[in-house]
Amino acid sequence: PTMALTGVTLERPHEVVLKDVTLELSGPALVALTGPSGGGKTTLLRVLLGLLEPTRGTVTLAGLDLAEYPSAERQRRLAYVPQESHLFRAPLRDNLTLGAEFGDDALWAVLGEVGLADTVRARGLDAQLHESGAGFSGGQRQRLTVARALLRDPDVLLLDEPSASLDAESERILVRVLEREAKRRLVVVVAHRPALIGAAERVFWLEHGQIGEPARETTPA
Repeated sequence: PTMALTGVTLERPHEVVLKDVTLELSGPALVALTGPSGGGKTTLLRVLLGLLEPTRGTVTLAGLDLAEYPSAERQRRLAYVPQESHLFRAPLRDNLTLGAEFGDDALWAVLGEVGLADTVRARGLDAQLHESGAGFSGGQRQRLTVARALLRDPDVLLLDEPSASLDAESERILVRVLEREAKRRLVVVVAHRPALIGAAERVFWLEHGQIGEPARETTPA
């Protein structure tokens, strides 16, 4: 899939958050957006998700204006993982499905993709999660959030600094998961930490709401 922004500008009172952003994101690939805090990276993710409408310019997915997609189709094709994992007091199964109908095979498949099948099997899909996923480590909670997003088999997975609060080992595992997912879909990640930026095939710098030249474009070994 390809997502493209053409001349995207987002204005707020007394502030231009994004300024004439033109960018093509093609997958499957792992693409990183980096730059200083307040540069517009999270805003850009929200524009890609269709949660914010640009003041000017267009956003397309697979060549079609994002606004033309029905809401349900957009939600199926685009998945978002926030910086903080949002898990709630409910069975683990419900934390993954969020009320949608998925069979156990689909749940075990995505848990396997994020390396949590054995951990969850010891507890069971119907194990009750405590507030904020207590009992799971920070890295495991973040990977559960990724599994939730992958359950819908999106064309594009967008993540906002997913490793910001993780220790080095948890970050390494998460990066490996995202590298594997980037072989089958477009993965776009806002990142500051070197491990995630270093794993990306393309890196773009965003500052003052403007995209600079790619900071790096490589083919990972």
